[in-house]
Amino acid sequence: MQFLNKNVLITGAGSGIGRATAIEFARRGARVVVSDLNDSDGQATLGMLNAAQSGAHVYLHADIRRDEDVAKLIEGCLRLGNLDVAVNNAGAPCPPLLFEDQTDAQWDITVGTNLRGTWKCMQHEIRAMRKVGRGSIVNLASVVGLGALPAMSPYVASKFGIVGLTKAAALECAAAGIRVNCICPGIIATNIVNALPDEAKKMIVGMHPIGRMGDAEEVARAICWMASDDASFLVGAHLTLDGGYSAQ
Repeated sequence: MQFLNKNVLITGAGSGIGRATAIEFARRGARVVVSDLNDSDGQATLGMLNAAQSGAHVYLHADIRRDEDVAKLIEGCLRLGNLDVAVNNAGAPCPPLLFEDQTDAQWDITVGTNLRGTWKCMQHEIRAMRKVGRGSIVNLASVVGLGALPAMSPYVASKFGIVGLTKAAALECAAAGIRVNCICPGIIATNIVNALPDEAKKMIVGMHPIGRMGDAEEVARAICWMASDDASFLVGAHLTLDGGYSAQ
């Protein structure tokens, strides 16, 4: 119960890593603000949390590309009290296309959601945390934010950017009692990945020396550690959680 009476915001909590992280924080005693662009998915996550801990959690709709949505989201969090932890997980993929074939529209969706959206969330979160002199922010980057893959240029650019934003914010916020870090997962067995053809999944597994893909629950536990007082000296770090992929 290390997050008992703590308020935790998780964006993109309607599925995958976000949902698993919401469940893990709730299991550790937190009051969770579930946020997503897809209301049915977000409400489904909220139902899971309230079934385990009735009435303690809330769902708030937000498109993190819209500053007004993010402002309302943080206002909603603060109605519960202080914002103790923020996990900026919401993101958008991109289709596998060669560099010169990626479109302006796809760039705007992927980079606008992943990088600009994370930046806007961090701005509002940091303002709220500065007022009380404490807080922890965990951003979701990726192993491709440390080393590129082909045919994913907007996604790669956005995730490299998140690593940079994390470090820049950490330097500015550490003295104010706010820790900012990010996590760089390898390929995680979410619904989207599990729906791929068997040959594609076999290829993905072969990319990881551990011999399997990661589970969303493994990422969730790492996020909880980064946000907790157990990681009180962790500032401006990127934690690679990729089954050995980037060690090759």
